[in-house]
Amino acid sequence: MQTRTYLTALAILFCLLKLGVMPSSMAHAQSSTFDICVRDFNDANQNGQWDEGEQPFPGIGVLLRQNGAVVGALTTTADEDCIRSLAPGDYQLEIQQGTTPRQLTTSEQMSVTLVDQTVTVDIGAIVPPATTAPAGPGNEVCIVAYQDGGQAGVREEGENAVSGIDVNLLSGNVIIQTLVTTAEGPKCFSGLPAGEFRIIVPPSSNHLLTTRNDAGVTFLDTGNRITANFGAQIIDPLADGLTRSSVDETEGELTLDQDTRLLVSIAGAAVAMLFMVGLGAIIIGVMRRKR
Repeated sequence: MQTRTYLTALAILFCLLKLGVMPSSMAHAQSSTFDICVRDFNDANQNGQWDEGEQPFPGIGVLLRQNGAVVGALTTTADEDCIRSLAPGDYQLEIQQGTTPRQLTTSEQMSVTLVDQTVTVDIGAIVPPATTAPAGPGNEVCIVAYQDGGQAGVREEGENAVSGIDVNLLSGNVIIQTLVTTAEGPKCFSGLPAGEFRIIVPPSSNHLLTTRNDAGVTFLDTGNRITANFGAQIIDPLADGLTRSSVDETEGELTLDQDTRLLVSIAGAAVAMLFMVGLGAIIIGVMRRKR
């Protein structure tokens, strides 16, 4: 009886094999290979985990090794990416540069163990921030204002630098830097890129320029330094003729000018008239009492 049962089972199995139909449990037992798939994603919040709504990040290179030997490779796309037909075992997954610049938010190396099913590995990345080449040294425009005693418009020996003169640096019509000259030496506008600039010395009550009050500067590259000289005569307010016009000292005596003398005379005459009127009123009053 048992022999007949075994023969019947073998006959059914033979028929199934011939027809290409097998029970799922038996098919699974015979399947000995699995897949390692990659879910690449644009890790918008950079938390290193795939979140709902995060889109694929194509162009990431993936290399798969087992015991040091390369057994598979792929470059991620917007669709499913898998290295297929792998035997159960331990694998090492390495992230390569690929075709798209990226900054990983997950590990560059991962260990994967295949046992009895396909494994999916998450790889997160973002587009790296734009980088710029390091800037070279900036340009400098240095300013010297000097006491132009000879009013020649050219600095001569012995003409010292002076302080307290405002100088503006313009790009187009916009003032981008301002400085005040010193007597110690040049003061500089620094960190300037290539381009065109204007230097302007605005008018002031404390100096009178003996040179032009503006100059143009053009830099084709960086790392340059130029010096602009401005001649000036410093104005002393105490030496202003308008301030001294009403009072003049001569040999230690105080002398009043013509207008001042006239005002003093008028004032003296008015005082004298008031005195005489008052005196007359007093005399008339006394005479009336005697009567």
